[in-house]
Amino acid sequence: MLEDLDIAKVLIEAFDNDETGILLYDKKDKLCFANKPMFTRFNRLNVNYEIGESVYNRMEKFKKLKILPENEINQRIENYKKVKKTKVASHYVIKGPTGRWIQIRDNLTPSGYILTVMTNVTDIIEQDLERKRLSEAIENFPGGVMFWDQNDQLIISNKRNQEIMKQAGIDFKLEKGIKYEDMLKKQVNSNLYILPNGTSKTKYIKERLIERAKLKSKTREINLHNKTTIIANETRFDDGSLLSVYTDITDLKKQQTELKQLADAIEFTPNMLMLWDKDNHLIMANKKARSIQKRMGFNLTPGVSRFDMLETGLKSGALLNNDGLSPKEWVEKRKVAIINLKTQETVESVINLKGKKLVILGTSTRLNDGGTLQVWTDITDIREKEREVAESQRKVREAEEKITNAINSMPHGITMWDKDMKLLMINDFGKTVWKKGNINLKAGSSYQEYMNQSKKNKF
Repeated sequence: MLEDLDIAKVLIEAFDNDETGILLYDKKDKLCFANKPMFTRFNRLNVNYEIGESVYNRMEKFKKLKILPENEINQRIENYKKVKKTKVASHYVIKGPTGRWIQIRDNLTPSGYILTVMTNVTDIIEQDLERKRLSEAIENFPGGVMFWDQNDQLIISNKRNQEIMKQAGIDFKLEKGIKYEDMLKKQVNSNLYILPNGTSKTKYIKERLIERAKLKSKTREINLHNKTTIIANETRFDDGSLLSVYTDITDLKKQQTELKQLADAIEFTPNMLMLWDKDNHLIMANKKARSIQKRMGFNLTPGVSRFDMLETGLKSGALLNNDGLSPKEWVEKRKVAIINLKTQETVESVINLKGKKLVILGTSTRLNDGGTLQVWTDITDIREKEREVAESQRKVREAEEKITNAINSMPHGITMWDKDMKLLMINDFGKTVWKKGNINLKAGSSYQEYMNQSKKNKF
């Protein structure tokens, strides 16, 4: 058996090798014992414990050095006094001056001493803070989060799920312990979901429960009657619990629909459209562009070079003489223009598609990211109509000239007046006759003026 002195030595040795801080204050509140860790822990703060120092004097040092907030120092003093007065042990947790979370426990011994035990609970507190932050994050997550145990009973649900239920007019409280089946029945019978065509509510609930029982991990899309679309990500864990995360993708689905409509419009527009990146590699080309380039001997697929497209057009003979240049010269000129393009340019060219000539008006627009939007418009019909109009106008002019020559060659005077009796024309013979009679009229002169001059000149 160990003697009392030996036992005390063993205890002190044990205390000195334990991280837990142990202090003993006598009846006059002066320190009479501190284990070794307490003498080394405050070295860098220059407030080491001293045997015989009053607990109150030590707290005054803390205040002067502002090692801890004053309210926490006052709390420490009040807690110490309370234990002495009530003889009831007390403990609380603070973040100490060394940055660690410490549980301070004061206990009055039968002999009237105060035993203070300071335990490092940093890991426990920080884990608790992390859990609290995680809980707050889940609660305020914009989507719904639900966690179910292996028996499909609710462990946790954030406020977003309850908001969805409330908005749908469903009177069902999402609280811990409720069963998934009960929630599902309430939701389905309240017409929260849009069910597949031909599927009854009873059948939907049955199939959903069977599917859920077999579930490992799955993503599914849910359509609500209020036109909201939700994506559900569900994961089954090894212990049988299930995490469900619901994200509102209504706006995304709307954007996808609008983008598809835009893509379809681009794909089937009668113009040829090509989008090139900053290095002149193809990003996309619509159906018309792919068709035309295929007939020119080039396959428009994402990633191909715009310069290779020009070279292919040159080699195939599809590019005809443009701007008075040879096809090769024209291609080189286009390369330089493509590289140096700053804003926008429009180029008209002629291409030969296996004997059929097309007149193309190409517009290239430099985009903010350095890419280029290229639009080709087939203006063959427009140019053909312009040519036909010009030819018709030429023929009209020739006919007018022939008629005028014929009238002028006649051996008698001919005049022509409009419905308002304004002079339209007079042939050469008529002009000669009028000149002899001193009649001086021009196109647009009135017949009355002609009569006045005739009377005056006795014509």
